[in-house]
Amino acid sequence: MFLTPQQVSKHLSLALSTTYFYCETGQLPAVRVGKHWRVPSDKLQRWLEKRMNGKKEGR
Repeated sequence: MFLTPQQVSKHLSLALSTTYFYCETGQLPAVRVGKHWRVPSDKLQRWLEKRMNGKKEGR
């Protein structure tokens, strides 16, 4: 399943402009479909897990 940037923004509590910036700079696992960005939900889940595992406990 693919998510729109709007859905990702809501899910991650990010500004829509930040989500687009992350898509454009490759910080999110996003793909272009025509002129639209889409984020595969499975890759987003792995991206979130990777970011959570990289954070130090107690900070």
